[in-house]
Amino acid sequence: NSMASYVEALNGWLHNCVLLPQERSTRNRRPWSPRRVLAPPIFVLCRDWSAGIKSLPSDELSGSIKGFSLDMEMLCEEKGGGSVLVSDVSSVHSSLAKLLERLKKFSEASLRMYEDV
Repeated sequence: NSMASYVEALNGWLHNCVLLPQERSTRNRRPWSPRRVLAPPIFVLCRDWSAGIKSLPSDELSGSIKGFSLDMEMLCEEKGGGSVLVSDVSSVHSSLAKLLERLKKFSEASLRMYEDV
């Protein structure tokens, strides 16, 4: 989240530093786009980077991390009582597998995004 906020702020700051080109006609009022006008590459980079970060499946990964953390917490509490059930260990195993799958999906999406940028 902090990296996404940083890139979004950087992108906004760059756009505030640019004088918008004057439109010749008022009929086709499209918003200014770094790709429409030959802008410095930093504009395109920041815009694409910001859009790419927002498209990453970070919410899914965050949910899996929280689920695994809760399962581990429950397992540790029960271990203090003396006995650990097989179903509890199975629950931790499945949440860890889910976490690793989401982490793999997130890293693949991140790699694709950075290659595109």
